[in-house]
Amino acid sequence: MTIKPLIIAALIESSFGWDSNGHRIISHIAGKYITEKTEKYLGESIPLTGKDISKSIALHSVWADQLHGVPGYEWSLPMHFTHTDNKCSPFDVNRDCPSGVCLVTAIAKFSTIATDPTLKREEREEAVKFLIHFIADAHQPLHVGFKSDKGGNRLFIKSVQENLHHVWDTDIVARYIEAQRIKKKQPNWNYYDLASEIMDEEDFADVENLANQIPPPNDTLDYNSVEDYAADIVSETSSLYTCNVAYKHEPIKPKIGNQLIWKWIKDNDSLTNAYFHQGIGVVRQQFVRAGVRLGELLNAIAYQYFDKKRALTIINRNTPTQTPTKSPIKSSPNKFALLDDSESDSEN
Repeated sequence: MTIKPLIIAALIESSFGWDSNGHRIISHIAGKYITEKTEKYLGESIPLTGKDISKSIALHSVWADQLHGVPGYEWSLPMHFTHTDNKCSPFDVNRDCPSGVCLVTAIAKFSTIATDPTLKREEREEAVKFLIHFIADAHQPLHVGFKSDKGGNRLFIKSVQENLHHVWDTDIVARYIEAQRIKKKQPNWNYYDLASEIMDEEDFADVENLANQIPPPNDTLDYNSVEDYAADIVSETSSLYTCNVAYKHEPIKPKIGNQLIWKWIKDNDSLTNAYFHQGIGVVRQQFVRAGVRLGELLNAIAYQYFDKKRALTIINRNTPTQTPTKSPIKSSPNKFALLDDSESDSEN
């Protein structure tokens, strides 16, 4: 197995979140929370396909991953992830995002762009599509993984012939869907059926309530407020599941005593069926959290967008001269740049 240079590993890590199934499941859950006002906002911001808003969100949920290798979008690659220390401490922007370009700051930046009614539709469209994707990524335990192993990309798992990051992006969900197809004798059972199954579960409301413990910011045009919100999400993901589940083998009960023994997953380890069983439970909960929060964040953005749009209309009516209103967002040579050029050194 060839060891790739650091920069290539970084690009691989940043290019994929949950696989397309995972992102679409989260989108279908998010659609349950979308208000009429938000549907109107989305209609003004992204292309919609028919009356089912969930399907439209799902369609756009994988767009950010499709930018891998597209000229002109290289700057977006580091935005799919952030890091944590090996204790999974709460997110610290100086420690975990030293370049200023990561998942947390991307969510903050694109929320402000998506909220700003003075920007062109094309700018809002890309911002909304990035947000749909990044909110989901923030709930994937290895998108807030250790910098030392690039979020599990450098931990090869012998039993599946893939790295640990890929296991959480793809294998856990794919194995579950395949098992359900066999169990139910329904070869076409897919992500849409899994989303419906998750929403019909008895404990759905309990997880929904947990998701609401991190509410969206009141002002989605306030960069710092949205950054704090995103930081709370990745801190929750890392503290609950990155260290305690994703990087550890299932606990072993010793022959003597009752204290369980945990072992860290290392390069060339194998994973048991029990690990995957534990993983699907975590993934299902994270899908609910991500779906609830995505829907509620889009609602908050829509409310702020129309509120500010209405205020601008009133101002323009009462202004004698037709002076264009300047955008509150600081202009930049790259309309989606997270930082001024003087601050944009990328992480090594």
